[in-house]
Amino acid sequence: MDETRQHLKQIAVRVQRDVPSVKQVCEAGGPVSVILEAIKSSTTDLVVIGNRGLTQFSEFAMGSVSHLVLLHAPCATLVVKGAQKTTQRVVVAVKGPDDAERIKTWLLAHPFKHPMELVVLNVVPSAFFAPFQGQSGFDAWTQAATATAQRFVDPIAAALNGPHYAATGRVAIGDAADMVAREVELSDLLVVSTHGRTGVHRLLFGSVSHSLVHRVSGSVLVVR
Repeated sequence: MDETRQHLKQIAVRVQRDVPSVKQVCEAGGPVSVILEAIKSSTTDLVVIGNRGLTQFSEFAMGSVSHLVLLHAPCATLVVKGAQKTTQRVVVAVKGPDDAERIKTWLLAHPFKHPMELVVLNVVPSAFFAPFQGQSGFDAWTQAATATAQRFVDPIAAALNGPHYAATGRVAIGDAADMVAREVELSDLLVVSTHGRTGVHRLLFGSVSHSLVHRVSGSVLVVR
């Protein structure tokens, strides 16, 4: 415990360069339960937690503190991966109006310290309708769906544009997880939102946002 308190003090000194108030908590017990209790006992806007890089199967079989906190935390969670680097380009993956509104509201209420380039991304599926409509029908559907998606992301980007963000709307065609992961390769952070499933139900039935947390190599911010 003494060694841990000393470690916390060293971290606090570094954090205090940018954060005016730092409270240090050192308790014995299960990490997940202690973290979740600390979240619930205060007004928490964001949990920041590291990730050891376990695969999705490994986390399901053996457990992971970051994985379990992500599943059960009632607030936004930032899962930090890889070496420290300056965040400059952020991908905001949106599926529909509800998650887009959650993300937009959170980002405007909690701006980054430095201005960021945001890419508001929506993915149009590429293969689902092809067998039923033929190639020409599918092409027409894809064009219409892409235009609709662009009209969806452009107002979101416009609402985020300002002193903190330079945002643009982008539409990709393909598998949602594949296309988002590809876009994130060129970026420093992915922002997604959950769609309301809780705990085991989300884990067993899956979601694009949950899949992406494990799939992308960079850090992920999950907004609730």
